[in-house]
Amino acid sequence: MYINQPQLPTSNLGLAPAPPAPDSAVANTFIAANVARSCAPGQAGSATCATLVAPRAIGRVVIHTATSSSPAVPGNACGNPVPLARIIAAVQNPPSDPTKPSSAHYYVDRDGTITQMVSEANVAFHVVGHNQNTIGIEHADVCNRPDPYTTELYESSAALVRDVARRHAFPLRVFGIDTNDVNAATVVGHSTIGHHGDPGPYWDWEYYAALLRWDGVTPAARPLRFVSMASQTATPPAGWQVRTRTQVQGEARACLPNSHCAGNNHSYGDNYWIATANSAGTDVVFSYNLNRVGMYKVSLWWPKVAGACRATMVSGDVQKAGGPAMGNRGFDQSRDNGKWNDVHQFTVPATGAQGTLRIKRASSQAGQVLVDAMRVLKIA
Repeated sequence: MYINQPQLPTSNLGLAPAPPAPDSAVANTFIAANVARSCAPGQAGSATCATLVAPRAIGRVVIHTATSSSPAVPGNACGNPVPLARIIAAVQNPPSDPTKPSSAHYYVDRDGTITQMVSEANVAFHVVGHNQNTIGIEHADVCNRPDPYTTELYESSAALVRDVARRHAFPLRVFGIDTNDVNAATVVGHSTIGHHGDPGPYWDWEYYAALLRWDGVTPAARPLRFVSMASQTATPPAGWQVRTRTQVQGEARACLPNSHCAGNNHSYGDNYWIATANSAGTDVVFSYNLNRVGMYKVSLWWPKVAGACRATMVSGDVQKAGGPAMGNRGFDQSRDNGKWNDVHQFTVPATGAQGTLRIKRASSQAGQVLVDAMRVLKIA
């Protein structure tokens, strides 16, 4: 015979208490960091928290990217990706140097999974001098390549920041996009207010700011972007030579170690193409299709290369209902390296559009024409 017994308290069963739920509804799990990696407001003996009053005021989010000194492996000169599990395991241990604890409130993985490790009520040690009133969000993997910054990572991270800002009642002002006043910005990179280089130049602040403005639920308003790289083509067109990310001006290292972010000198792709202006050979053409109504823009990225052409000519052609959209620009490729440079903007109707972007060899100036990466971004 089965007799229904009253349930005993879990403390009497000898079971561990259930792990705390994340502060944010968009986070997936809470895995507590070691107690030495955070402090609570009013905590005696803590230089950071002793004078804080609970609940602490929170008015800013700091964007980080995890780095690692993991060694290079054959076929991957710049080392292995850093699994989120390794980061979590490390932060669960006491800091190797008690005077330099490090942690973040949240970690966002490539697939968009969000793990909380420090309660928002407590201070995490993620940026010296700015921990008292901030939330630190670490993004797993390395910051010397663009591929860890997936659409899933961006969208989950932005959803988290929107939720944090809503609950703590502060506006979202992205430094460099919504304001150039660092004191007024509420979303900043570690490099903006700290001494580290993360999240690095590959972090797409323009796209991220658009995601922060999105409501997170309206499909038609969802920000879109895609990037096409020269390195995605196995063989360059006739007359073009292949160079690697580290074959740029001022780069003496054999690779970019995982413990350092790439800089504005570096190419977006693992490889980029180079050709002498006005020499024999073909132009390079990027092609793309767009199927959502909206305003778009096309941008180019190139690395810093000695002798780059000062008048590289680029033309854009978008075929769509209502007539084509054309864009022509000349770029001084000895400048503005390591960032997105806008070529032209256009609207896409309900019937969609097909576009091309041509980087021309012909130029009014001598020098090296560079082909690296193209970005298409939906801006409205």
